[in-house]
Amino acid sequence: MAIENRSDAILMSKIISLTINICNSLTSTLKEGLKEICEILFTIESYSFNFKNGPYYIGFYRVLNSLVNIAEQKPLTWLDFRTGLSSLFKEYASIQDQEIKDKLSLSHLSNSFSEKLKSEFFQPFFALNFSAEKSRIISRLSELPVDSSETTFLQDLLALIDADPKKKITVETLKKQLKLLFPLVSDSTLEELEERYSDENIETKLFKIFKDLSKPSFIQVDDHVLRSCLLMQSNRNYYGNYSEDDRNTFIASMLESAGYLVKDQTRRSKTETGKSAGEIDILIQDIEYHPISIIEALNLESVNKSYIVTHINKIFTYDANGLADNYILVYANVKKFGVFYKNYMDFVKEHDFKYPLIALKEDNVMEYTEIRKFTIVHNRNEKEVRMHHVLINLSDSGG
Repeated sequence: MAIENRSDAILMSKIISLTINICNSLTSTLKEGLKEICEILFTIESYSFNFKNGPYYIGFYRVLNSLVNIAEQKPLTWLDFRTGLSSLFKEYASIQDQEIKDKLSLSHLSNSFSEKLKSEFFQPFFALNFSAEKSRIISRLSELPVDSSETTFLQDLLALIDADPKKKITVETLKKQLKLLFPLVSDSTLEELEERYSDENIETKLFKIFKDLSKPSFIQVDDHVLRSCLLMQSNRNYYGNYSEDDRNTFIASMLESAGYLVKDQTRRSKTETGKSAGEIDILIQDIEYHPISIIEALNLESVNKSYIVTHINKIFTYDANGLADNYILVYANVKKFGVFYKNYMDFVKEHDFKYPLIALKEDNVMEYTEIRKFTIVHNRNEKEVRMHHVLINLSDSGG
């Protein structure tokens, strides 16, 4: 606020915002942010008689430009690994060579900026993207002159991958990167994946988690189903006496947009009497057409016991594979949602279903009053399977 030239203030604000987004792997707006910085620099230089800080700002811009180019790299999609590594090295080297480095080297800002980039950007980026590619990096090293700059870069990259993780990178930093890369993933999903790879070192563990989260799978289904329900609930058009089929179509569309293959019976051809009683509502598959989960949904204005039992039994009947996780979505149009939820849960808990109940777990992670979730664990042929019940308040009365 003390800066007289507001263009300088705006410029520094944009630089800070862009740097934060780079460190947090928020790549969607980087190019636009860089363009804004360029336009502000042009404005400052055009209206200034003595642009004494020009080299400083332009050098900073070059550093940011290279950082953006690195942040937008996707090594997993490289068709030519050799060319990809060379391009990455080019951008990395340009950061080291910028005149801004010498300009900042005498200041506290230089040390702070460099250390922050190292711990919050370069280390997580390299660890996540190259921990499983050591052999290919070593192969590339054999093609390069021993004394070349690219050789030094690749040796440093290998050293980072092999180094003691406590010295190089923290678990929390990598977890933060994953949360920002996959914003729909819940803490419980990350914890489940961490447990799955608990025997691996930290870089390999986080890299495998990254690979798992990069494609739609059963690991993320719960997060995406709940996200779809929340989005539908935020749209008042779906409230009141709304069609169950149209609500299901919305849920199916959201899951498709997340990358799943979805068979939605409500969007298929129907007889005049509607969907056959034997058809399940939504079947979720992964990208290899393996079934992941079945969703049955029902409109309820009260705890209609026979109707509830019919839908739950339908899942048990048509789930030929014995999937680990299935869903009941309850679109509730009731006056007292809290009372309805308790009565519904009590009934389901006490009912004698085809497969015996082992445990009931309420989802305490849900921080909402108008959408509730609990899970019943059933014993199906001596193995545990889970039936997730998600109740959504879609009443116009808002009770």
